[in-house]
Order: sequence, then structure tokens, then C-alpha cells
Amino acid sequence: APAEPVVKPRKGEISGQFQSNVIDMLPDDPDHILMGLMVNLRHKYAVYKVSLKADRKRTLVYSGKRNINGWMTDQQHRVRLGFGREDTKIFYRLLDLKTNQWREIWDYELFDEPDISPLGFGLNPNELYIRALHNGYYAIFKVDLTQADLPRELIFHDPDYDVEGSLIYSDKTGDIVGVYHGEADGAKVFFDRAYNQFQFALDKAIPGAYNAVESFSADERKYVLFTSNPLQPGAYYLGNRDTKQLSFLLDQYPSLHQQTLSGKDKISYQARDYIEIEGYITLPHKGLEDNNPAIILPHGGPMARDYEGFSWFTEFFASRGYVILQPNFRGSSGYGFEFEMSSLKDWGGAMQEDLADAAHWLAANYSVDRDNICILGSSYGGYAALMAAVVQQDTFKCAASFAGVSDIQSIIRTARRFSNYEVVVKQFGDDKLRLSERSPLKLAEKVNIPVLLLHGDKDLVVDVSHSRKMFKELRRHNKQVEYIELKNGNHYMEIEENRIAILEAFEMFLHRHTTADID
Repeated sequence: APAEPVVKPRKGEISGQFQSNVIDMLPDDPDHILMGLMVNLRHKYAVYKVSLKADRKRTLVYSGKRNINGWMTDQQHRVRLGFGREDTKIFYRLLDLKTNQWREIWDYELFDEPDISPLGFGLNPNELYIRALHNGYYAIFKVDLTQADLPRELIFHDPDYDVEGSLIYSDKTGDIVGVYHGEADGAKVFFDRAYNQFQFALDKAIPGAYNAVESFSADERKYVLFTSNPLQPGAYYLGNRDTKQLSFLLDQYPSLHQQTLSGKDKISYQARDYIEIEGYITLPHKGLEDNNPAIILPHGGPMARDYEGFSWFTEFFASRGYVILQPNFRGSSGYGFEFEMSSLKDWGGAMQEDLADAAHWLAANYSVDRDNICILGSSYGGYAALMAAVVQQDTFKCAASFAGVSDIQSIIRTARRFSNYEVVVKQFGDDKLRLSERSPLKLAEKVNIPVLLLHGDKDLVVDVSHSRKMFKELRRHNKQVEYIELKNGNHYMEIEENRIAILEAFEMFLHRHTTADID
């Protein structure tokens, strides 16, 4: 049974669309948290102090403002920033500590202008850290809130990629010391010199590895360290800065300890219109042979991206003899505003062509059988796999989709019931004919390669109806299709039993339609 909501509506109240918006954990008050809730239309989206005890008692802290749908506190736990949306315009309002008045400080038109994203307040309540564009890529700035023109100081930027991660706070001082950024999962960049020096010492002690402190003790003299390298999934150690010792705690994947893994190598290729596309290739555990079967694995989102570092998903297929290529096709995040915005109204367009170009590049540069390349993906990646089965049958031998979108028009219809309808329309467009021409469900008759569909029946991101209807339509046209529906399955493969079932289904489907070794 689903868990009870944190806040249950009282008599005469409404049940808001979102019930999980924790604004502040209130570390000095272990019995309460601050939450943003809409339980009363008069107070709109307001801030409440909510008890963590059984009674879930709540007290109104700050009444909502027009169109405000999010709040941020400073490190003194005062509500300081409100952010909201009016149609597709995003705006931010700041509470001035001197005047106790709210004033609008920034706004931008979603998708038309680069985002400005407040990340958090410094220990000084008049310093706000934001992510904003710098030389084409998103960077970290510190804003002086005491000045009317809100001057920005550039704190960190990467000349080749967007900085997408959250801020890192010191457990000891409470101040901001860095940001999550880098290829490996959880990689960090420190602004503070002392933390930088400590990171340098860790990297020197364990060379050739990714080393990340997962948590510190209150005085920061003891810590939990996660360390991995491109060929090992990693292990946890307990560190002591006074004794300069590390004590082993546990392996992240004990069954893979000392096994040969492939890791990922970064590659780049040119799309047909000469756009440079980055990606990651994973080779078979047994090494390359003649005419290896291959998988093109597009990520979800599509405004997301793949990274370097250990991946249980790609290593599974590498253990079965596949070459796996994960392209960060246009529309992926991390490569600047213009690159990411190229996904707008282009599902099934140039983004799709980038995937076929990835397959062609792979066959030309690696020992890959160009007649044994399949496409596999989840969420948007599942959509791309289904669309490939419609328009790229000369490139891909089979297509497998987990939780994939099959009908873009239904996304827009569904959005009418929610608060982000205008945003969805702007993202996908409202040309019904064009949307129909980019929806695999409407083009099922054209599919001429084997298709596998998997979907969780409790998916709250992409409704299970997308796969149910696609299966029904493919069967109606006598296409070669399999469908597996996962009981209690969600969008993220979180149940172990379902995760194993998904891998087994992918494995057997691919083996039937390629020449991979599944020993």
C-alpha cells in the first residue's frame, strides 16, 4: 500500500498536486521541518512548520504569494527567496532583510533565455550563489544582495561543459566550500583552499582513482571515503585525519570485486550536419573480436546526459559480449544552452538522426557488425528506440524500450490536468500533424524490426498506457513484438526483482536477434 502523505488535508482543505516539498530540515529543531504546501487557496502555496511526530501538526509560517510555487531559506532558516512561474515566464522574489519587503530580482522566459538558478545562501545571509550562463556554459556565481544591481562574482566555471551539480556545504562551518561537478558520479570541485588541499592529499594517496568524501564527522576529523577507478565499481573506507589511516568498510558491489570490468571511454563523432557529439563506449569484457554485436543506448530526459564512471547497466551488456555506445545527442544537458535547447519540438528529428549517426560511426571505427546493431533505452531513450523501429530500420536490427513514450500528443493532453501545461506545449509544440508524425504509436504500421516493450504498472512519469497501447497497435498490424508489464514497477527500476526481470528480458531479446555470447 502507498505510504500516507506527510500532510493529510483537514476538513475543508484541498490536497495539493505536490506534497513532498521540504524547504528546510531545521537541523536545530529535530522535531520539525519546513515544507511548501498548498492546502488552503487563501494562503496559496505557503510555508508551514510541520511536526515529525505522529500528529503531523503544522503551523503557518509564511502565506503564499501570487504564482509562487517554491521557497528557499537562508542558513539562518529564514524564508528569503520565492520563485514561481506565470505561463512560461520564470521569476524570483527576494525578501530584503533591511526593509522586510519583497522585490523581484530576476525573470526569464523559459526555453527562450538562459536559466538563472539560485542554488543556496552562503553563511553570510547577503550572499546568494546562483548558476547562470558564462561564455556559453552554465557557471557558478556569488551575488551580493546588499547592492541594488545585484553584482555577480564568478566563482567557478568549466570552459567546456555546464556546471550542473548542487553546492557542497561544510559540516563544520556551514559555509559553501564547493560544487558537485565532473565526470564521475558525485565528483566534486572545491572553492575552499583547505578542502582542495585535502582532496589533493587523497588523490595522491590513492592515485588513478576517483576519491570522494561521502560524509564528515562534526569536527571533520573523521570521514567516510568512497574510492573507485574506471575498472572497479568502488569501495567505502573510514578515514581518520589525525592518524592518517583508512579502514575498509564495504564494497559497493561485492560480487564484482576483482572481476574484470570494461569501464567507459569518451569518444566524439560528427553528425551528418557536422555537429560534434560526445559519447561513451563500453567494450566487451572479453575484448573485441571480429564483428561484435552492438547496442546504441540513448539516455532519458532528453534534457539530461550520460557520464563517465561505473554503470551496472552497461557492464551487464559488456559481460554478454556487446559493444555499447551512449551518445550525448543534441538536446542533452551539459553542453551549453543552445545545444540543450535543440531538443525543443524536435523529438524524432535531428536528435533521432544523431543516434543513427552514432551507429554508423561505431561500425566504421570499431570491429562491429553493422547488421547486428540494436537500440535500447528507457523513458526518452525508450521513445527513441521505438522511433528508430519506425524510421531507422536500415540501421537497427531490433529495438527495446523500457518505460518509453509512444504518443507525444497524449503527453500534452495529460498536461491539461496539471499546472505545467503551458510549459509542455512550449516544449513539444501544438502542431497536431507534426506530433502525430513523431509519435511511434501513430506509425506502428511502418515498424518492420522486432520490438520489446517493458513498463512498470505504477510508473508516475510515463504512464503504462504508452506501452500497453503500443503493444496493442503493433499486434494489430501483425508486427513482431513482446510486452512485459512489471508489477508494482516504477520509472526507475527500484525494485530488485523487477530490475533482474528487465535485464533478463533485454538479454534474451537481444540474444535472439543478434549473435552475442551470453555464457
